[in-house]
Amino acid sequence: MYMEFRLELFLMLAFACSIMLAFGIQLQLRKNEKKRKEAEERGEYYHSLFERHRNAIIEVDLNGTITGLNPYAARLVEEAGVPCIGEPLLAFAFPEYKAEVSEAFARASAGETSVIDQLSIFLSPEHTHWHATYSPAYRSGTISGVFVTAVDCTDKHNLQLELQRKRLAYDQAAESIMDIVLVLDRRMVPLYASPSFEKRLGYRRGDYLFEIPVTEYVDDEANDRIRKEFERLSEGMSVSGFELKFPRSDGRMIDLDCNATPQFDEAGELDRIIVVLRDITLRKNAEQALLDGEKMYLKLQHSLDAFSEEALYMMKAAELEQRLLAELRNILRPARVAVLETTGFRHFACRQGDRPEEEQLERLRDFRGIRLPVGQVFELDSSAFIMIGDHRGMTQLVWLEGCSDELAKKPIRVWLQTLSRYTDSFYENMLKLKDLTHELESLSQRHRTPAWLLRLMYAVSEKERRRLSQDLHDAALQEQIIWYRKLEMLQHSRAVEEKTQTEIGRICEGLLDVIHQIRMTCHELRPPFLKEWGIGQALEALYDQTQMRADYRIAFDSSGFTAKLEDEQMIALYRINQELLNNAIKHSEASEVRLSLTDHADGVLMTYQDNGVGIPETKLQNLLSSMGLYGIKERVRSLEGDVQIESAAGEGLSIHVYLPKIHAAAIPAAV
Repeated sequence: MYMEFRLELFLMLAFACSIMLAFGIQLQLRKNEKKRKEAEERGEYYHSLFERHRNAIIEVDLNGTITGLNPYAARLVEEAGVPCIGEPLLAFAFPEYKAEVSEAFARASAGETSVIDQLSIFLSPEHTHWHATYSPAYRSGTISGVFVTAVDCTDKHNLQLELQRKRLAYDQAAESIMDIVLVLDRRMVPLYASPSFEKRLGYRRGDYLFEIPVTEYVDDEANDRIRKEFERLSEGMSVSGFELKFPRSDGRMIDLDCNATPQFDEAGELDRIIVVLRDITLRKNAEQALLDGEKMYLKLQHSLDAFSEEALYMMKAAELEQRLLAELRNILRPARVAVLETTGFRHFACRQGDRPEEEQLERLRDFRGIRLPVGQVFELDSSAFIMIGDHRGMTQLVWLEGCSDELAKKPIRVWLQTLSRYTDSFYENMLKLKDLTHELESLSQRHRTPAWLLRLMYAVSEKERRRLSQDLHDAALQEQIIWYRKLEMLQHSRAVEEKTQTEIGRICEGLLDVIHQIRMTCHELRPPFLKEWGIGQALEALYDQTQMRADYRIAFDSSGFTAKLEDEQMIALYRINQELLNNAIKHSEASEVRLSLTDHADGVLMTYQDNGVGIPETKLQNLLSSMGLYGIKERVRSLEGDVQIESAAGEGLSIHVYLPKIHAAAIPAAV
């Protein structure tokens, strides 16, 4: 019984255990299924994360070889055409990052996650900047490799580079711009000041600058002006061209040109003011220098005008030197001034003013043997000197002391140079007048007029002829023409009787003859178109005019003439031809006159020949001193030329006139 009970009990326990075991197995199966499902879900999640991640995920084994890529990374390397699986990771690392990649890989292999910012690996030419995370990959609880998660930050990097470039450009512009930019609040307290604030004004941009209104830095007058402009800004108007003086940190005042623009908040109230300050000190100084220069120019010009006008009437060097010192004292205000004369800078004589001390003269002796230009200022320690004359071994100079500041000004130096050259010309003219006086005294004893004086006299004579011709043409001739027109109108008037008209006609003919004669006289006094046509055509016109009243034939040849003559030579040849043709009409009884003009020995040769009665040799010398031929000889001599006259009774007259080349006129005047 007992055994049966124990057997039943054992069976019951066994049944209960089997039930419990079955229940436990069922429960474990459910747990395993749940874990499997969770693992599948987790695997699907991580697989989804791996497969669909928008970042590149690279699986690397512990040897550093790439074993897997997520689709995004695979697409990148496929597009780049770069084989990746089975290749070492370091092959895709940029050279400058290989050490960092190796270190990060080693740390990840040891179980530590590492991050390399920015550029590290190459996956695609278009994606060059990555944020790479190196983390360990576990399998069965052990590290089996490394996952490299690369986040593409190329756009972010490019944006940062662009921002850096713009910031650098802005900083460079802010550093290089010379204008001061201020941003003020409505209380006119600075909110911002550009770096040029320190450069231009010398003040440090400390906290104090952004606590005090800008009106506290200027005087009351400028403050009032700023307040008035602030009212305009409050009304929405911009301010430009506002100028004020502002003190620099070193105490120097500078001129600023202010331009201000208001900015308003949403409520329409003045919020801030943008102010641009430009340093215009140089411009203002230049404007002032221009005004001062204009005043100085007028002062110096008046000085030169007064000096030259008074010097016209001076005949002694001492008078000019006194006037020169007076002008120097008036303009330069020197402590001392003197006119010195020296021979070779050895010994000095004081002609006018305050004689320098021997020490000063010793400084001047340092310039011995040096050729110094007239008008140049030579500065010594506290003095200076200017050459005002250097003729025939004698040198004149002006010595000045105590006016170095004035001598540093360029207009003053130009003024001194002009005065010096004028004085130098005066000295030279005085010497020439002295020489001329001696020469005239010598010539008066020999009763022979010098060639240069003859030339001058003929030039003056021609000038007077031109003036007289102009007066005749403008006055007498025009009056005659007016009266002729009036008489002509009166002659044809119906109110005048026929007999009276006949008499008026005779008077008109007489007036025409007078008009013609005046014109002829004007032409003789002033040869027409001589300068415009040249001597060749002018002589041809003279011959045509003479031919109408002469009883001989004129032949002229200028085929060998090409020389360019001066005005004096042309008028001389013209006058000589006039005289010869008139003599031929009066005395020669010739039937033919031949004239020629040819180049000869760097000059011109004019030849006259006629077949008239000629001049007996016994009378030729007497005729050479008569007015006609003598005047020809003297005119040619005045131009340093030569005349040869050949004649005999019954053999006509032959005259050869040679004029050499000359380079300057006696009196500049148009022919």
